[in-house]
Amino acid sequence: MKNIYALFAPLVLFSFLISQPISAQEAGTMVTVAGGGEQEGEGIPSTDLALNLPLGASVDAQGNVYIADTFNHRVRRVDLASGEITTVAGTGDLGFSGDGGPAIEAQLNGPQSVAVDTQGNVYIADSGNRRIRRVAAGTGKITTFSGTAEFGFGGDGGPASEAVFGEIIALVVGPDGVLYISDGINAEGRGNNMVRAIDLSTNIVRTVAGNGDFNFSGDGGPATEAGMTVEGIAVDAEGAIYIADFNNYRIRKVASDTIRTIIGKGPLPFIGGGGFSGDGGDALAAQLNVPTGVAVDGSGIVYLSDTVNNRIRAVDPETNIIVTIAGTGAVGTRGDGGLAVEAQLTEPSRLAVDLNGNLIIVDTGNNRIRKLFDPQFRTAVLELVSPQLDFQDVSIDDPTVRDFFVENRGNKSLTIESVTSDNTDFVLIERYPLIIGPSQTDTIKVQFTPRLEGLAEGQLLIVSDDPKRPTLVVPVRGSGAAPDIGVNPDRLDFELTFVGKESLVQSIQVTNLNVGTLVLYYVVLSDTSQFTHNFSDTVRIRRGETQNINITFRPMLPDTQRATLTLFSNDPDESEFVVNLSGVARIAKPGGFVDVSDSLGTGDPGASFGAAWADYDGDGDPDLYVVRSLETNLLYRNDPDGFTPQGEIMGVADDGDGSGGAWADFDRDGDLDLYVTNFGHPNRFYRNDGSGFTPVGVELGLDDIGDGYGAAWADVNQDGYPDLYVANFGENRFYRNEDGRFSEVTEESGLSDNSSSIQPAWADFDADGDPDLFLANSGINRLFVNQGGEFRDATSEFLQEVGLGDPSFGAAWGDFDNDGALDLYVPYFGQENRLYKNQGDRLQDVGGLFGVAEPDTGRSRGAVWGDFDNDGDLDLYVTNSGQANLFFQNNGFRFTELADSFSVAVGEDSRGVGLADYNGDGGLDLFVAVQNGSDRLFRNQESNGNWLTIRPKGTDSSSDAICTRFEIVYDSGKRAVREITGGSSYLSQDALSATFGLGNASSIDTLTIRWPLGIVQKETNLAINRILDLTEQKPLEPFSIRLSATS
Repeated sequence: MKNIYALFAPLVLFSFLISQPISAQEAGTMVTVAGGGEQEGEGIPSTDLALNLPLGASVDAQGNVYIADTFNHRVRRVDLASGEITTVAGTGDLGFSGDGGPAIEAQLNGPQSVAVDTQGNVYIADSGNRRIRRVAAGTGKITTFSGTAEFGFGGDGGPASEAVFGEIIALVVGPDGVLYISDGINAEGRGNNMVRAIDLSTNIVRTVAGNGDFNFSGDGGPATEAGMTVEGIAVDAEGAIYIADFNNYRIRKVASDTIRTIIGKGPLPFIGGGGFSGDGGDALAAQLNVPTGVAVDGSGIVYLSDTVNNRIRAVDPETNIIVTIAGTGAVGTRGDGGLAVEAQLTEPSRLAVDLNGNLIIVDTGNNRIRKLFDPQFRTAVLELVSPQLDFQDVSIDDPTVRDFFVENRGNKSLTIESVTSDNTDFVLIERYPLIIGPSQTDTIKVQFTPRLEGLAEGQLLIVSDDPKRPTLVVPVRGSGAAPDIGVNPDRLDFELTFVGKESLVQSIQVTNLNVGTLVLYYVVLSDTSQFTHNFSDTVRIRRGETQNINITFRPMLPDTQRATLTLFSNDPDESEFVVNLSGVARIAKPGGFVDVSDSLGTGDPGASFGAAWADYDGDGDPDLYVVRSLETNLLYRNDPDGFTPQGEIMGVADDGDGSGGAWADFDRDGDLDLYVTNFGHPNRFYRNDGSGFTPVGVELGLDDIGDGYGAAWADVNQDGYPDLYVANFGENRFYRNEDGRFSEVTEESGLSDNSSSIQPAWADFDADGDPDLFLANSGINRLFVNQGGEFRDATSEFLQEVGLGDPSFGAAWGDFDNDGALDLYVPYFGQENRLYKNQGDRLQDVGGLFGVAEPDTGRSRGAVWGDFDNDGDLDLYVTNSGQANLFFQNNGFRFTELADSFSVAVGEDSRGVGLADYNGDGGLDLFVAVQNGSDRLFRNQESNGNWLTIRPKGTDSSSDAICTRFEIVYDSGKRAVREITGGSSYLSQDALSATFGLGNASSIDTLTIRWPLGIVQKETNLAINRILDLTEQKPLEPFSIRLSATS
């Protein structure tokens, strides 16, 4: 037998059925007429009987119901009058026997169907025996009517007794006296898939539908050429045949030998298989799921068992509308005595119509036969998908809409006429009436707006045209929840932003710290011309969630600008939350540099070589000393309206063949003294006496007559007195300062060199706390490491690059990559320049890599490091002889040459260069000494970043603070290092201050100062964009505390 047994496996009963008297039933209701009990026997009430997977039913002319009790191997009859059960055929034992004798003594094998003709003869589909057997009316004797017991196909055109079948599934006797047979497939999928017919007057067999192929085909053509999978069949009054084409998910009709689909659209697209849809619409658009039974009544209404959907459905021939008339789709047995559309079925199969038009349903999975009274009855049935509506937590004054689902389980459109609420916190937001089609679900939208914190309850009254339940009450509840707004940060401070420009975006985070939903209605800015936000519409923030609001500062005015951002929400305690906003604005400098030499009085056309900046008069701004060759040297006092020549007045107008100058407070009297080198003439040393300078070089033994070039100061032995190194075109000189007196100790100190030195440059490159010395020589360059006041030549150890013997003219120490180690730039004459990166154990040339080796056949002289744009990293300026000077801007990864763009590409024979912020605006300015043209003073207009300039003053150390080291930490961990130099570049000296560019940082976290004597100070949280005067402070003297304890 076919897999119908698996399809209709018995299920556990979930409820006890109580049969209702048939006469008491109303239209559209359903009862059990047989099965559902636990007894076996004759003459017992049919509802006490235990059926076993019944698969067929038929009704005789007297209204008695015949049942194919398949797995009990019997055919039963329910007497219409008494409701008692009688066995018609079968002993209950599986087998084949009894032909010619009483049917009740015969053996059957899984009978799947039964049919009764108008004379009362009973035809049995003895499926397991592949025979159709007949029980004669009157005698009760059984015989084989058709079938040879063989499996296969044969016999068409011959007598019924010689017919061969595959799987006999269903039988029906038509009004034309023809027995129709559903000759289907077995459990292995083998069989004939045909509808066959035996004319009871001639007993001749023929095929009326199906070609044996189970694939769907043939609609619109001859029925015998169609592919199908046959299950239940029915015949109407005109002789049309109805076929449940189960595996093609259709009901098909054969009329005048032509077949067509009348119900169902076939398998689901793409995935195949069945489904459920279409109630209330065209039957051909409906989705079925394994239809196994079909029946038709006298009005032409077609009924079908939609088996896997656990429903009985009906199609009106006039409208072709399909509806469910029994079953909810849920598996079960409930519903006897009530409306069939609210009852449960389990895999219903065959159908039959009784004499009164009632529908007999084989409820196979429940082992019952059930009767639906007046299956043409249509009604609307309102059903609540859930028994109540619970909003749970809803924020105060925050309307929340929820959908409450209702279902029309009826087979007629349902009209919901009105829905009302008895609590004003719960409001219906749709207009009524609302019409819901058969077997359709719709929503009732309810809005809950809690006014108070805590529980709110009410009831919804639904009024509909459901005749059974015209009103339904739905409990509704919800809880008013109070959100809690959290704002972080509660103020925003914007970094320096230029007027007319836009700042970086900053954000505030708005968080709901409590239950419910925080509703941020809108925000208000007190100053919309300079601050903007991205908040556009109401935002809902659930518990624990965060919403960002972005704020931008675009100042129209300079200085500090302030505003407030007010947030309006449904937080009952803080409905208005104020965030303070502030930003610092500045009018941007135009960029580049401007030559102010002539306007400020420093554009002297003499043969200048060196330049040295220092505040010699102690008025707080740097003054300038320019050394010239065979012309009077110049001292410029920095005055508010420009630079005033003071060399003659102050007594420092030396007229030798000048090279360079260097300032230091050698005698610790608090003012700066001046050392001047000459070529072929005695060097000069001038003591600053406050009102003028006194030459003391001869007196102190510093009037070296060698061919002097550069000079540089440093307290090499950390005794508080700056020492002096002089580079000669011959033997160099190192003078140790001992309480203001000098001793020449070059050889003893290990600093001898006769390689025709040009410029000494001191720096603590190994960060051990004392200054080391680099010599830029015409011969081999030298690097001396300080070891407690004595020096070791470490040139070969640290400088392993080629070209050390080529002429170099200057040197500049600076930490270009902000790694905390001082790097070295050396200008060469006739070769490419070198940038030595401090790797700790050596200095590695990376000039080519970073793009600062130009010019490759150059004639460079001096170089200075300075953060000219105040972006946080050091840029580089290089002077050249006979070709344009170079300006390298540091972008953090590489340098870009911008001298022409910045208007500092001096074309004359440039020599020394020195840095100072002469006007105190935070931008480092450049003075370039020119040998064959006018000197140049370039005012910085590029320094748009934030800044801090430190003017240190030593106390235990000399007041000049030369070799003081500064390290800052700012802007989330960025670092930078500076040292005060006592002479570098080419014959020059920068101002005795340290300027840090800070980009957009708004403060400095820490400033660490290491003074020349080793004293360390630390300052924190420093304000910026200012000049900071810093005095060396002695550490606290150690002290002891005496402790005592008592028990």
